[in-house]
Amino acid sequence: MQTKEPKYFRIRANEEKIKFIIEKTDISAEIILKAQKVAVQNPYHGFGHELGVTESGIMIAEACGCNRYDINTITLALLFHDADHRGIHNPEDEERAAIAMMSSLSKKDLKICGVSPILAQQRIRDFILSTRFSVHGKSGDLGVCIVQDADIASIGRGPEYWLWATMGLVDEFNNQREKPLTPFNFIHTEQVKFLEVLESSSINGEIFLTSGARKIFYDPYESLETMLSWPEEAIDWAYSVRFEDLTFEEFQEGLNKII
Repeated sequence: MQTKEPKYFRIRANEEKIKFIIEKTDISAEIILKAQKVAVQNPYHGFGHELGVTESGIMIAEACGCNRYDINTITLALLFHDADHRGIHNPEDEERAAIAMMSSLSKKDLKICGVSPILAQQRIRDFILSTRFSVHGKSGDLGVCIVQDADIASIGRGPEYWLWATMGLVDEFNNQREKPLTPFNFIHTEQVKFLEVLESSSINGEIFLTSGARKIFYDPYESLETMLSWPEEAIDWAYSVRFEDLTFEEFQEGLNKII
């Protein structure tokens, strides 16, 4: 089940993320447009999510000391990692994303990875497939770990950002349940379980797999504790504005008036 986002959905926040990506990498506006064209509009795993994950991935890669070519490769993977996502999780999500990437990027686009187009395409595909939750935390490859950390980075960017970034996930989650959860109950049940699963599945016993992510992001458990202390009114408000064209700063200001 897909939910069409309003045309104005967080367009200003997305524009800021696009500027960041272009400034920090060799990714062109043309490549970003290609990623947008194959992104499915749904409550959470849409183009806005891909931009946010890409922004976080660049930050993590820089903190890990990656070179320009590696950052470009990671960025390309993250821009396409949820392409054609249907909003209902199934094992084919990442494979469809990899196919969309391969059909979208030209040999010219792939030159920014610093290796042959064939090797670049394969590396990007491997990164995309590594975002399957079933393999999260199972690899010692730095690039894979950066990509996996980026995909969950919203939980480390402070409690307000975590709440702002994931309200659409409530819709996707409820599309797969007979008995839907309220946004408040989602925070108090599913987000608690999420951290527990991440920690238990990691090969190093850490929620974030890379030292770079652990260095630049907040402790997710501290952020969760803060969110759990917020009144239901605050969570409901966050859910009610999930499709409005708010920047994070505007969202944060509105939330703080309630909590």
